[in-house]
Amino acid sequence: MALSFRRDSSPAVVEALVLAEGFSEFDALARDLDVEFGAGQWEEITYVEAANVFSAPGGAQFAVFAISSDASHDINEVATLIKRARDAELMVMLVVGDISSRSMHRLLREGASEFVPYPDADGALPEAIGRLRLAKSNNTVTGFGLPEPVRQGRVITSYGAAGGVGASTFAVNLAWELAVGTRKQGRKVALLDF
Repeated sequence: MALSFRRDSSPAVVEALVLAEGFSEFDALARDLDVEFGAGQWEEITYVEAANVFSAPGGAQFAVFAISSDASHDINEVATLIKRARDAELMVMLVVGDISSRSMHRLLREGASEFVPYPDADGALPEAIGRLRLAKSNNTVTGFGLPEPVRQGRVITSYGAAGGVGASTFAVNLAWELAVGTRKQGRKVALLDF
């Protein structure tokens, strides 16, 4: 655990509470969280502090559990804290190192909404945070083993008046601009060309 990233003067409201005791890649994760949430918009807390913080989370919206240990006592403690975070109506994201599929399954069943392998595949962390933000803004209950969120998509059609007028090019460019413009909101764009 890298205490050098712990905030001494925390703002009154943080967006995410991060539990990362013993997480081997914490320094890199802290830099990524600064990029995604903003410096000072997340706070590292210990497992001991979590019980009190989850009982009155303030303005926090997310609980991020960074886990690299597969010890059963660690997994049991994290599972209990995930339940408390969900009871406090926080969206739960797991950032995992090298843990077993059995441990991962247990934590997901406790109510985690998202998980990201770390060090992450390109864009996995921002995408997961975007999906959580979208679900939170829509007041959608998400999580593995929970009902699927209701999706409210839009269909935008385009067609060419004749062959060879650039309808496919226009559709591809429109889809690209929509995807780039809505990335931070966690929305996705699908392009179907018939």
